[in-house]
Amino acid sequence: MLNSIGVVSFVVVLTAVWQLVKSYRPTYQYVRGRAADAACWERHYSAELLPFVQKVRETIQAAFLLRKDDIDRLRPDDRLSAIYRAAYPRPWLADTLEFETLQAALRKEYHVPESLLSTLWAMTVGDVIQLCIAHREDVA
Repeated sequence: MLNSIGVVSFVVVLTAVWQLVKSYRPTYQYVRGRAADAACWERHYSAELLPFVQKVRETIQAAFLLRKDDIDRLRPDDRLSAIYRAAYPRPWLADTLEFETLQAALRKEYHVPESLLSTLWAMTVGDVIQLCIAHREDVA
């Protein structure tokens, strides 16, 4: 009898802990709640810039740990802080260093000066793309 009570108690506690962990995991419903719209990017950027824009969007997707299919759900006017806050709605949650990862990638891959990245929190996806376009090395 004591063993079965112990097992039941253990299962109940384990279930409660699992529910708690699930409730604090990052959620990306901000992005996943909308339909993909690749044409949105075609309306904002020229055909010659689209491959570069796609690469920058992939950098953002990787830094924020978004799924590959989330990339076409991003919009130029999406604030990075809104994407972050949707993933971490509770301020005490530990994050996965999204902004630090993105900042490092923008400096290394796109040669964006660190001084311009101090306001990354307030930037939109489109702002980041414009910074990368302005600092890309292959400009003729």
